[in-house]
Amino acid sequence: MGTDSIAQAREAPGGSLDLAQMRPAGFLQRMRQSELQLIDKVSNGAGWIDNPACLVCRGTQREPVWRAHGIMLLRCLVCGHHYFERMPRDLTEVYEGPAYLEQSKGSYLANLDYRLRRFARERLDILGAHKPFGRGQSLLDVGCGTGWFLRAAKERGYEINGFEFSAALARFTAETVGCTVHHSHLTAIGASFDIATLFDVIEHVPDPVDTLRAVRAALKPGGLVLVFCPNFDSLAIRASGAESNLVMPTRHLSYFTRSSVQRLCALTGMKLLWYRTAGIDIGDLMAWYESRGMPRDLPLWQSISDTLQPAIDALQAGNHLRFMAAAADG
Repeated sequence: MGTDSIAQAREAPGGSLDLAQMRPAGFLQRMRQSELQLIDKVSNGAGWIDNPACLVCRGTQREPVWRAHGIMLLRCLVCGHHYFERMPRDLTEVYEGPAYLEQSKGSYLANLDYRLRRFARERLDILGAHKPFGRGQSLLDVGCGTGWFLRAAKERGYEINGFEFSAALARFTAETVGCTVHHSHLTAIGASFDIATLFDVIEHVPDPVDTLRAVRAALKPGGLVLVFCPNFDSLAIRASGAESNLVMPTRHLSYFTRSSVQRLCALTGMKLLWYRTAGIDIGDLMAWYESRGMPRDLPLWQSISDTLQPAIDALQAGNHLRFMAAAADG
């Protein structure tokens, strides 16, 4: 990688990541405990269903990678997608209920200002670079959660709508942000949009192909979709493996790579326009080593992150990927 690539990575919107905000002390331990509780809830509830084929290309040729929380992660030998050997039978056990709503509210309030300042601006700037903003542009945020991005998009001037899989969280967000938040089915929205966003969503759904097809159907001619999700081919996941905070059999059903993103777009009639990675790899490694008993030296890790994370991202090895796509016939 040349020095120009490193310089561009350093100058990416948003600047360096604040590890104190994003990976506070005890972060990984809390994530693991939450996942273990959900695994127990699913096992004692509706249970699990087997995945006989790849969640993207439906290929049946696969190989085992490693076990996480006792469940085998598989790699599709056709498209390179990663997925678990089984998934929760009833995802409402994972995403509904008072505990999920309160956890979401807590996350919303914990670092709202930082999210708006650091991440919302970055995401809006990415959208603007590919589709210059004009008055009246409409935006659908799929899996909008507590609505912090919707709030920022509304302030930027977009006509906003949200979609949230949890009915209780959809009601909370509609009241908090002051917009329509749909929560039944994507195909039932009955409107079309200039832009659709899916931030940390596509990895949660049992059928990512059907989901992206439904999103494409909700776009106006010339509309764009922006997707963020974990990147399996990342430094942090390669290092920590099954102990990564991003590896969650109840919630992260899919683990994308560039090759499986390309296959996803092809299967949904979308054209891949732009692909990048950006991560919190150094923060995740800090949390991983902390969970193994290493003393937490935040200033040291922050310095390493400021120095190395831009290079990791420029090499497309950041632990989150993002891509922009449009209808192939648009």
